[in-house]
Amino acid sequence: MKGPERPSAEAVRVLHARHGDRLWRFLARLSGPGCAPEDLMQDVFEVALRQQHRFGPEGPPVAWLFGVASKVALASRRRGAMRRFLGLESAPEPRSPDVPDAVFERAEAAARLYAALDRLSEVQRTVVILYELESLSGDEIARVLGCPLPTVWTRLRRGREALRVELARLDAREKAPVVA
Repeated sequence: MKGPERPSAEAVRVLHARHGDRLWRFLARLSGPGCAPEDLMQDVFEVALRQQHRFGPEGPPVAWLFGVASKVALASRRRGAMRRFLGLESAPEPRSPDVPDAVFERAEAAARLYAALDRLSEVQRTVVILYELESLSGDEIARVLGCPLPTVWTRLRRGREALRVELARLDAREKAPVVA
C-alpha cells in the first residue's frame, strides 16, 4: 500500500501566488505588532498542504484558508500573551529621527488601531479585521468562523461599537493632562 502523496513544490507556489498577500496582511493584522507573519504563513500553508487531498485541483477555498489563518493567529496571540505575562517580550523598535512625518503618523495610527483591536474579544477582532480590512463578504466570514451569517453581522456590529469605544478611550487617555 502506498503512503499519502507528498505536497508538490508547484502546489505551494500556486497557493502562495493566489492567496499569499491577503493571508500575510490578515495574519499581521490579526496577530498584531510583534508577530512574525512569515512564520504564521508557513504554518497556514503547512496545514493546507497536509489537507490538500480534501480539495480539487484549484486548491482549498479562500474561506477555509482564512479559517486556518485565524486559528494560527489566535494560537500566536495566546503564546504572545504568555510571553508578555512572563516578561519575555522583546523591546520596542527604536524610532529613527529621519523618518518622514507621514510614515511616522501612519505607524502611530496603526499602533493606536492595534491597541484598540487588542481590547476586543477574539471573535469581534477577527470579524472586524476580515470585513473591514480584508474585505471578505459576510458569507465568506461565516464559512471562516463556522457560524451562521446573522452571527457574523451581530459580531461585526458589536465589534465596531467596541472598537469605537476603545478608540475614544485611547483618545481621552492621550488628551488627559499629565499629573506629576
